[in-house]
Amino acid sequence: MYFLSPQIQLLVLLSSVLQLVQCTSSGNDGFRNGFKRWHKTTDDNVFNFTDYANQLYYGPMYYQGGSIMNYGVRIYTVFYGDFTSTAIAHFGNFIKGVGTSDWWKTTLKYYDSQGNHPSTHVEWAGSLHMKYTSGKTIYNAPALLSMAMQSQGWPTNNTFTDIFALVLSNDVNEIQVGGNGSSICNSYCGYHKSDDGFNYIVVGTGEYGCHIDGWNGCIPGPLRHTADESFSVNGDRLTDALIDSFAHELTETVTNAYGAWYDANGNENGDKCATFYDGCKTLKKDGPPFNVDLGSMGKFLIQSNWDPVAQKCVLTPAPVYDIKWRK
Repeated sequence: MYFLSPQIQLLVLLSSVLQLVQCTSSGNDGFRNGFKRWHKTTDDNVFNFTDYANQLYYGPMYYQGGSIMNYGVRIYTVFYGDFTSTAIAHFGNFIKGVGTSDWWKTTLKYYDSQGNHPSTHVEWAGSLHMKYTSGKTIYNAPALLSMAMQSQGWPTNNTFTDIFALVLSNDVNEIQVGGNGSSICNSYCGYHKSDDGFNYIVVGTGEYGCHIDGWNGCIPGPLRHTADESFSVNGDRLTDALIDSFAHELTETVTNAYGAWYDANGNENGDKCATFYDGCKTLKKDGPPFNVDLGSMGKFLIQSNWDPVAQKCVLTPAPVYDIKWRK
């Protein structure tokens, strides 16, 4: 498992009411095979965006022969724990808007052996709010999701279109089945799997559930320099952190649910760009940054994605080209 050791500081360039900022991450953080972990660190080295990206997940990523999800996706969410209706609606707005966003265009560049690409159709197909029915530590996420699927009458056999997301509130921990003790409190902020009969994503923050001194959970680096939980463009830093992790896992599920895209070290597209937040803006001086604007669906701070043509992290890619020649 790879972890990032250098601290990356938030560099803010203030120039106007709508300000452009260089948005990099702070802390020791990283995804590896769908796992994201934030560490405390005493390393005060600072690298610029390009140097840091080149030092970490160097090397290309090519098609490995598996299937992608190219028929569009229907996403069913299970919000577990303490969530307001506003937070749930905000999360759902990201799902409803992401498929036609500039950010998603990078995902559209991926392909399978038949030349198929992912779709712009991303649908919020259903949602359920469960309040601590299994306590504040989840030991079997797929079983919990299966229970939710049965109670709601959600489909259970559309593995090429459906994704089920378990979204945990900040006071809930999750211990992964078969993960050798890895959990939100010690190893990751999110992961995706497709080997329990359906595709699913788990995301959490552990902000208040881990009880670790100095733990700042899975808050994106550009939002971490204050203890103010309202420091996000939407006034809800924890929900925005969940959306960032979910976006990471969503693009990985679509492009690599069945062994299609990963690099020589097993890193997926989201892994290779974890902690890189480019193209940031603020609405006011010293305000919280955002870099994805979905119009009426809201503004968000989302990590960059790996472009399989340019072979680098991008926020908004160049136009899609014919890339079937790539080995």
